[in-house]
Amino acid sequence: KENAGTQRRDTENLSLVEIRKIQKFLMANTRAIDVRNRLVFELGLSTGLRREEMANLMWKDINFDDEVIHVRHGKGDKERYVAIIPGTTINAIDTLTYWKMQFSSYGEYVFPPMYKGEPKEGRHLTADSIGNIIEDIRSGSGIYFTHHTLRRTHLTEMYRVNKDIAELRQQSGHSNIETLFKHYVKGTSAADRREGWKKARW
Repeated sequence: KENAGTQRRDTENLSLVEIRKIQKFLMANTRAIDVRNRLVFELGLSTGLRREEMANLMWKDINFDDEVIHVRHGKGDKERYVAIIPGTTINAIDTLTYWKMQFSSYGEYVFPPMYKGEPKEGRHLTADSIGNIIEDIRSGSGIYFTHHTLRRTHLTEMYRVNKDIAELRQQSGHSNIETLFKHYVKGTSAADRREGWKKARW
């Protein structure tokens, strides 16, 4: 009763079914603004970048050969290198490559503002604008999530695949392990654990 009418809390990861449903919605249209929105979603899942880091992303920061992003000014003005991780449903580097072919001539930023369907040259989105894009995707797909959900889903999956804490710290930009595991890396459900452990030696 205390929480009745309040905004839903962002505490869960996206499931594969939800990711595929969102991606299907995003693939339905091919206008420039639709491709941009898909790229925001895919980069969020594939890199775990913060909103501010994504908004300020420049073409010179992306190594397309190694599929790595150079975050020059992360939280606390710290720099790091972030891998673009492909998945079974999403390969952000393909969308990023297409976006570059179409719109890199509009300036040095990966995400320029859009006006009447066309990018505005020499400028970039704000962190709030990235959040607004997520709200639009959420509304259209019917799946509740925030940008924070994308980051948490990314880091949880990376920990599931590779338990290397040092790599997780580098990818996330978090130096505090307690904060990383408290707010970003979530445990799996019993059903997921069963699936992951079904090759046990008994």
